[in-house]
Amino acid sequence: MFKKWFQSKAASSHGADVNLAWPALDAVDVGLAVEILQNASSLMPLSASDALLVAEHMQSRRYIFDEVLVRAGDKDSCDYMLWILEGQALIEAVSSNPQNPVTMTVLEPGSTMGEMGLLDGQARSATCTACSHMRCAMLTRQSLLGLAARHPAVATKLMLIISAGMATRLRDVTEKFRRYVLMANAIRDELMASGLPVVRPAFKNGNTGPSAACNVREQFQPQSACDSSGSTGSAGSAGSTGSTGSAGSLASAGSSVAAKEG
Repeated sequence: MFKKWFQSKAASSHGADVNLAWPALDAVDVGLAVEILQNASSLMPLSASDALLVAEHMQSRRYIFDEVLVRAGDKDSCDYMLWILEGQALIEAVSSNPQNPVTMTVLEPGSTMGEMGLLDGQARSATCTACSHMRCAMLTRQSLLGLAARHPAVATKLMLIISAGMATRLRDVTEKFRRYVLMANAIRDELMASGLPVVRPAFKNGNTGPSAACNVREQFQPQSACDSSGSTGSAGSAGSTGSTGSAGSLASAGSSVAAKEG
C-alpha cells in the first residue's frame, strides 16, 4: 500500500516545502509514521489518508548511538521537530555543573521532540542524545506551513496532536514539580523542628551577604529581626549540630513525603 502511494507521489512532491538536504521518508518510514500519527491522539485522530498527507511533508533522519539530535541553547536549527520511529533518545537538561547534566526522561518510539522550537523559533531547551541507532521523521516549519496552505483541516488535526503531546509532558513536569515542593516543604518542617540554620533564599530578600545566614524560624519574620540575630551564632550552631542530625532530618523528610504520596 505504502509503496504504491510512495510511487504515485514521487512525481508530484512539493519541493518548495521540503529541505532538499534530507531525503523523503522511504516506504518503511511512511508505514511507521502513519501508524504513529493515527495512534497519537484520541482527541482528533488522523485517518489513514490524512496521516499519509502528513508523511508526505516529512523527511527522513538517521542517528547513530550517542549522536546528539538537538542541543540545549542551539539557536541555529530550531525550525523542525522530530518523531521517533525506531530507537530511543535521552533528554538531558543543563545543571549548575555542565559536566553533570540532569536526565529528564527517555523517549521511546512514537515520542516527539523539538515542538517548541518548531512553533516559536526559540533556542532548544534541552539536549537530546541517541541511546541507540534511530530512525526519525522530521517536520520542518516550512513543510508545516505548506501543509496548512493546501490541507488546512489536516494541519489543524496535526497541530492538535502536537499540542496534546506538549500538554502531556507539561503535566508530567507539573507533577514532578509538585513532588519537589512537597519534599522541600517536608525538609523545611524538619529543619524548623530541629532549629538548624539555613541560608535565606536570594529571592526572599535579594541579600546574599553575611546577614543571609538566618535561623529557619526567622524566615517569616521581618528582615530586621533576622539581621539582628547575626550570622556568627547561626554558623556556630550549624557546626555543633553535625552532619548526622542533618542526614536524619532529610531522611525523615523523605519519609514524610513518601507517607503523603502513599
